[in-house]
Amino acid sequence: MFGIKNRYLIASTTRLPEKGIVRWKFKFELNAVKGELKNWRMNKNLGALFALPSSVVISIWRELLEFNPNNMGDWSDSELKNLSGTKKIERKLVKMMVYLYGGEINEWGGYMASGATEANIFSAWMGRNLFEKKVKTEQICLIFSSLAHYSIDKAANVIGVKSFITPINRSSWVIDIVGLEKRIRELYKKGYKAFLVPLTLGYTQTGTNDNYQEITKLFKKIGKELNILFFVWLDAALNGLILPFTKKNFYPLKNSFIQTLCVDFHKAGMGVIPSGLILYKKSLIPSIERSMPYISWKDTTLIGSRSGIPAVASYLTMKMLGRKGFVENISKLQVEKEKFKRKVSNLFPGVEIIDDLFGIVISLVSKKKLPDAFISQHGLFAKKHRYVFTKKSELFYIYKAAFLFKKSL
Repeated sequence: MFGIKNRYLIASTTRLPEKGIVRWKFKFELNAVKGELKNWRMNKNLGALFALPSSVVISIWRELLEFNPNNMGDWSDSELKNLSGTKKIERKLVKMMVYLYGGEINEWGGYMASGATEANIFSAWMGRNLFEKKVKTEQICLIFSSLAHYSIDKAANVIGVKSFITPINRSSWVIDIVGLEKRIRELYKKGYKAFLVPLTLGYTQTGTNDNYQEITKLFKKIGKELNILFFVWLDAALNGLILPFTKKNFYPLKNSFIQTLCVDFHKAGMGVIPSGLILYKKSLIPSIERSMPYISWKDTTLIGSRSGIPAVASYLTMKMLGRKGFVENISKLQVEKEKFKRKVSNLFPGVEIIDDLFGIVISLVSKKKLPDAFISQHGLFAKKHRYVFTKKSELFYIYKAAFLFKKSL
């Protein structure tokens, strides 16, 4: 007798069968996957930086999936006429988000992307192409902090420019402005004249936000002094749907130095992975647009073909929640966050807690690994990593705890 376990192993062979498997084997494998996913308790996995999709989002995918809409291209251009279906909705979503962040519709465009990794590579690509019209490629570099998302360093590698670490402030856990100026001046003396600078609103590990306003003031000053160029973008994947509802006058697109901004709807927007959005100044489009011999319009995206469903799901979620809905939901999550902080303080009085008061993430900083039972109970994870500060670098375990939306729609 083979038994259930052995029958499952036969059905799970990695070789392509000569004949398609019978339905009961198909259902067996599918149910096995579904069962494992059910056992993964989202409400206990505070280390996960994405939310479960809302019932509204799930219903939208079910309604539209049979049409498999392809939104290849950029539909935010108001000059394009007769848009329909998911393309029309994507344009509406881009406009809504531009307004939310304080931008001008005639100056800003955008498209639904897979997420921050794609958006960071796209932004670095756009900035490099823009710089290459004014300086040599070897005079271009990318500067980022040791807290930045790993895709930033990947982006530098993809576009073929050198990347350098700038220190973070030990008390605020964001880019140290004095250290940044020192780093830029050092690199300028080595021959670098154009700087790609990604700033983060909601670091993955800490939830903290770079002070983009003060940093761009610095760039304005030393840019004129040294005759150097800056291309700045905001990775707001995590806090892009938090700060507009917790911070007064949060209008980053009003800042003339900001060239692009990205946000993920599969984090605080309860979307299905992948559901990201990249916004950019329309004047930058000529640096990356490509013609296609089989389609009348130009492609101004990184990946080309992409589903139109995330745009519809994200747009309708924003409309259904509204500003009031986001504020109410975030307030509830921040209550949960405060309860967890008190628990951690009682259990581990020596552990440092990083908490950006405007966000929904806290981080536990420790020289030693936290107890396995506690880590497992809350779905936390950390590897010991070296972080670069203004005076020295240090090794830490940083455990992030993210309090994200559950099925609230």
